[in-house]
Amino acid sequence: MCVILTSSLVATEKLGNRSHSFRSSDLHRWVSLAGLRVLVVEDDVEQLELLSSLLEHANAEVVSATSAEQAIQKLAPRAPDVIVSDINMPECDGYQFLRRVRSRSVEDGGATPAIALTGKTSAADQTRAFLAGFQLHFSKPLRLVELLVAIRGLCEVTRRR
Repeated sequence: MCVILTSSLVATEKLGNRSHSFRSSDLHRWVSLAGLRVLVVEDDVEQLELLSSLLEHANAEVVSATSAEQAIQKLAPRAPDVIVSDINMPECDGYQFLRRVRSRSVEDGGATPAIALTGKTSAADQTRAFLAGFQLHFSKPLRLVELLVAIRGLCEVTRRR
């Protein structure tokens, strides 16, 4: 399954030769992120706005940042339930960003679960993301429903601990 995102907020789910389009406003019917606060870090403003909007349509409370520095500042006063971060960012990449997050106390968001978003898909890239502290690694283009399920699942596992 692959979900192709468009700026018109319509997604197309492709499964084999069949496809189905749905409006992003229907995402909450697939997976609800109600009650979850998601910090999205993406330097590409158009991608940030699109992903933020889609997460909001799944009922998430979205906090967005266009840089690692901005994201660090947004960890306080209330840490997010999960971080979704691009890896390839200027100045401070996603790996460096998450290492900075992990150096913080638990109360300051240092243990927040995190998902890496990247165009790099090799095993070495996945290993590098895990070593930096990410729990999951998603390659672009995103499979939106899988991302929503992963966000929900990470938050449920974290809350049980």
